[in-house]
Amino acid sequence: MNDRDFETSSYEFKKEYTFSRKEGITFSFVISLVWFLLNWLLNYFIYKSNSIIDVALGALFNLLCFLLIFFGGIIFQEIIKSLILRYYAGVNWAQQNIGFSATSLLPYVESKYPVSIKAYRFLLIIPSLVICQLIWLSYIYRYFEFILFTSLWLFFTGYDILSFFKIIKIKGNFLVASHPDKPGLIIYEDAFSE
Repeated sequence: MNDRDFETSSYEFKKEYTFSRKEGITFSFVISLVWFLLNWLLNYFIYKSNSIIDVALGALFNLLCFLLIFFGGIIFQEIIKSLILRYYAGVNWAQQNIGFSATSLLPYVESKYPVSIKAYRFLLIIPSLVICQLIWLSYIYRYFEFILFTSLWLFFTGYDILSFFKIIKIKGNFLVASHPDKPGLIIYEDAFSE
């Protein structure tokens, strides 16, 4: 039994909210595409230009710049998660799993222990909302590459957003942790709540 198995098994089980990788990828693709198309249309009506797709696709061919901004955005989202865990959920740095996934080739941050459902909802949605605010660079400075970048950042946080929607209506004092084996999460009863 590894450390993580012990940590999740020491809490009374309540309910799993998981989804398949196919469902997660489909959801991520749809929200990313819808975000891109909405912002492309809005920019089209503001600037009366169809060059946005050319500019966004041009960013793909400037590989070094693309990779720096793309991974910078992903890392920035994980830093936001870590800060939310530390200062909103009260999870110390030593109680956070910070690493790099060999399967997704992306960094990750999660709590080693379950946190309150309120803090977990905040943790799931805020990084995406913060990073997507960079779309304003497309409108203010006509830097259209950020339509593509924010769409890709949104794609890679799709699992978090889908998890957020799965638990948004749950009321009560519960603790939540990432599922150890599947995409999604596990809800526990909070034995310490009154």
